Amino acid sequence: ICVSAYNDTIFQPNLTNDIESKEGTKIVFVGGSQAYQKIESLVSLLEMQNNIEFTVVTNKKVNIANAKKTRFLDGLTPKEVSEVLDTMDYGILYRSDEAFNEVATPTKIAEYWGKGLKVIAINSAGAYTPIIKSNPYLGYVFEDEKSYLNSELPKIRTEEKKEIAAFAKANYSLSANYMKYMLLYNALINKAKEN
Repeated sequence: ICVSAYNDTIFQPNLTNDIESKEGTKIVFVGGSQAYQKIESLVSLLEMQNNIEFTVVTNKKVNIANAKKTRFLDGLTPKEVSEVLDTMDYGILYRSDEAFNEVATPTKIAEYWGKGLKVIAINSAGAYTPIIKSNPYLGYVFEDEKSYLNSELPKIRTEEKKEIAAFAKANYSLSANYMKYMLLYNALINKAKEN
């Protein structure tokens, strides 16, 4: 019953004016290093694109032998992760096609949005899928790798990032949801006392 909320005291957007850049579009994956995160598949996929700069941030070191261009960071504090996200355009996740992933609410999506990043979800964004599809400014849900590779991903403008971050703050931040959770908890306690 609880929204997958992110800690907005750490994952605050640090948005400055647009800077013309010759750098490619920057995509980041933040998460665990477990096999179900599909990091190796993400690296293989994103390294096929010349105009993409891909960074993988995990708790534990990840070794992918065929990675040539991907930047790997590990063991960062939440504050350091937040600083890395300040430099990105998109946050990505790759979900396997199974029932659990259709209903999951990955916290990383809320964290990406909290920093103003558009989300790229391959196969599914879990319970966030219909939200993204009805609010295209939040990102993209691609049905498979091929549809992702056939897309063009522009750099994200500061105004877009501000809109995404405001949406996240209002709907998925701990500060916005703390009171909602307390009111719900108290209502449930009072209902139980009545019965």
